[in-house]
Amino acid sequence: MSATTMTMGGESGALLAALRDCERGAWVHSPIYCWMVDNYVAMARAVTGKKVRWEKLSAAAACDGLTTRDGRTPRGETLRKTWYRVRKAMAALHEKQADNSAREEAERAAARERKRQETENAAVLRERVEQVDRAAAWARERDADARSQSQTPTNQQTSESSLSSTQTPKIGEVKRATKMLEAAPLYGSDALEPPPPPYIGPRPAGMPENVPLEALTSLDASGVKPDGTYDLHNLPGMPRRKFFRKEYEWAQACLPMIRAIPPDKRPLSLNVLFALLRSMPGMK
Repeated sequence: MSATTMTMGGESGALLAALRDCERGAWVHSPIYCWMVDNYVAMARAVTGKKVRWEKLSAAAACDGLTTRDGRTPRGETLRKTWYRVRKAMAALHEKQADNSAREEAERAAARERKRQETENAAVLRERVEQVDRAAAWARERDADARSQSQTPTNQQTSESSLSSTQTPKIGEVKRATKMLEAAPLYGSDALEPPPPPYIGPRPAGMPENVPLEALTSLDASGVKPDGTYDLHNLPGMPRRKFFRKEYEWAQACLPMIRAIPPDKRPLSLNVLFALLRSMPGMK
């Protein structure tokens, strides 16, 4: 069969017209019923809440050639009953459409929720993987530092400028020498920033012996970021994060200083920092 034969009739062919009539129910309902369905909005606006002269509408239907299923001119009572059936059918149709719309919207909402859950779960999994990677890297750095320190000769000479102690030696007791930490080098934009204000005050309780006072944040610092959250890396009187090469070194300097303060006298910022540091691998 050629393509020309298959397309005969086009969109205005008799078969397509018959199919449209089937879709409208023209083979099941009367012409007057189909007319009411096609003109439902206008019909409802004209007759709802008003006294309807069905006999006059019957005469108008006859002039338009609208009949019952058996080809008769509809009487007024027939029109009234037909309109009742049309309204009932249209109400059922609208209810079905509303149910379909609600079901489709519920399915779309469920799909959005599944997508959100998948995205959230993926983010949580990614964060956990990153935490494990950071913990492993941290542990490797700590172990490497421990091996390096264990290989350093115990009789290594140190300069007087790098020796300090917080203990007052007794007569005849040799003062224990402590190698002070040195500030970590700064790179990039950090190197261009002006040096922070110095810490001026006594040596805080619990501060490790090998941490110099220059590692502490000035007591005049706000300890707050521009967005209003705690700047845990720069709390007043606490070690500055940028002074230390590694995060666990900074944590080891902070924890004993926080523990030296009774829990009931710690400010909220220190409690937050304490909880953060305790959550780090190897920190108790």
